[in-house]
Amino acid sequence: MGISQVTLGKQMVDGRPFMEFVRSGPGPSLAIEGARYLALWQSHMAAVAARRDDPDVIATSAMSIGEWLDKNRFVRVKRFMLRAITTMGYGFLDEVTALQAMRWCTPALIASGMFSQLKMPVEGWQTFWERLALELDVHVGEPVEGVERDSGGVTLTTRTGVYRFGQVLITVPLDEAARFMALTERERFVRDSILWGGYTTTLCSVDKWFRDYDTESYTAALAAGAQAGRMLGVRRILNAGDREDAHHLYIAGQYSGANPDSVLAEKLAQDVNALGAKFESVVAQRTWKYFPRYRSEAIRAGLLREMASVQGEARTWYSGATFSHEAVSNIVAFNHGLVRRIAPALAA
Repeated sequence: MGISQVTLGKQMVDGRPFMEFVRSGPGPSLAIEGARYLALWQSHMAAVAARRDDPDVIATSAMSIGEWLDKNRFVRVKRFMLRAITTMGYGFLDEVTALQAMRWCTPALIASGMFSQLKMPVEGWQTFWERLALELDVHVGEPVEGVERDSGGVTLTTRTGVYRFGQVLITVPLDEAARFMALTERERFVRDSILWGGYTTTLCSVDKWFRDYDTESYTAALAAGAQAGRMLGVRRILNAGDREDAHHLYIAGQYSGANPDSVLAEKLAQDVNALGAKFESVVAQRTWKYFPRYRSEAIRAGLLREMASVQGEARTWYSGATFSHEAVSNIVAFNHGLVRRIAPALAA
């Protein structure tokens, strides 16, 4: 796509370097914990792929990642996940299931974090998708109003036309798909097994704040039971073009909870000012429907089996955050495998 990448710079937690935060405290070294995590991660992910109905596999998958980490005496890996999961908007460690946390916190991700190899696209993800779409027949501003599936194919109705296809791929959340498509019993089960969170990102102007590092996270907001609306973390904007206030621009993340945008802005200003900086203004604010969290009881009731079985049912396939993870890399990897399953159906 012709997009360059830049390595994420110095990361801090409560004013000290991220890896110093991860490594601190008594117990085995990070290297030892990392080796143990690798072995357990490989074992469980292989078991999920081969024995998704095994009671032991189901029980481990349904645990919260916090419970799983404590059970296996992981101190440093847990600190790493506070940044990799909670700061990133994927939920508190006592809420996120072990399965979903492991999908994201792969050994490769942990190694990338340890060796400061996390990268971001300089032009942004929007530019990536726009350039990718140039080679595709993408219809924007054409909301889907109806999807009807029958033995011969799929009829898709939009505001501007009616289309006929052999198969349909759904990437929006199932609760949103239900607005334009009658769901099967299995699809309804998957829909009802998901809890969606809210994540608010705010581009703000702040005076007298950090300039010599790129990101900072705050453990008071990351701990289980922390109040929604606390500032989870913040990133300094490195390249803001010709804006006069470019040197003051930061982007902060908060769990939205039931708070309206105005209250979230107030809470953000309070947290920023409490750190000794001077909150100036909100430049832009956006609340996202974010991170589909699996209900633990749904996993125990067979969610993994149903999510696998729903693929291809009624000429319909599913991708997106619900079936893999919120991160672009996970969805792309998931799609590679899904396309191999869709291809024979298209040829039939």
